[in-house]
Amino acid sequence: MAALFKLPSLKKKEKKSSMLPTFNWATFQKEKKIGSGTFGSVYMGKCVDRDEKVVVKKVKSDSYDSKALCRKAAALLNETQGHRNIIKFLGFCDEPYAIMMEHSNFDFQPFGMEKTVSNLEDFFHFVDEEYEFHSFADVMPTCAKDIIAGLQHLHDMDIAHRDLKPGNVLVSNQHYIGCCNSEIDFANAYGKCPIVCKLADFGLSRSLDLQTKSFLMSKTVSVCRGTLAFMAPEIHLQHFFQAGQEELKNADIWSLGMLMYTLIQTSVVLIEMNLNSSV
Repeated sequence: MAALFKLPSLKKKEKKSSMLPTFNWATFQKEKKIGSGTFGSVYMGKCVDRDEKVVVKKVKSDSYDSKALCRKAAALLNETQGHRNIIKFLGFCDEPYAIMMEHSNFDFQPFGMEKTVSNLEDFFHFVDEEYEFHSFADVMPTCAKDIIAGLQHLHDMDIAHRDLKPGNVLVSNQHYIGCCNSEIDFANAYGKCPIVCKLADFGLSRSLDLQTKSFLMSKTVSVCRGTLAFMAPEIHLQHFFQAGQEELKNADIWSLGMLMYTLIQTSVVLIEMNLNSSV
């Protein structure tokens, strides 16, 4: 009896070029682990072919979904380059899966404190719990303007962030650190621009250009993502079972409003932590 099935002949597919700038993991020298989570770990360090410090986000899992999410985040970061309120993307690595970005932090050393923070949430906690918050209250309008400008840039490109919160807003004052020769120069530089905020963490973001039609018709399990305290009611209450780009961008506006509220009422950040720990 003749065989019904032929033996398969497997041919390896050629990898399609992603057109993303890349880096070799071997060239990255880790100096400090600055964060970790279910996605993986974040390290600060140097790359042998770069003078400045960089940050690398390395994926923990080898699953297809984790790798796809990492590649999507890299593609979105690359797509949004050129705006001062979006974190600068430097390269993508696929062995292991990782994303390299600029190192962004706010250094309190010029103000007489040996402390650096990297995001708005840590900035809130430090200046509110350790010191008198009103000392830095005048930077909040600048933070608000930067966050709005960054989000508008994303929305203009048909990208929904989907996880706006203080922890995903990086802060920096590197534009005047080390380049002021006198207290007058420092006061002038601070007066012009005391802080720069940059949107980061594009793992949950949704771009119209990067999605297929079938993926745009997401079910609730895909739509209901984000951080509870900053999540729009219609998503949190699972009021829609599928969402297009406009609905997701509208949900970003709710998150933006909550984020703006944290600029005047930092206890919302504490509420966020309590909500997440209770779920």
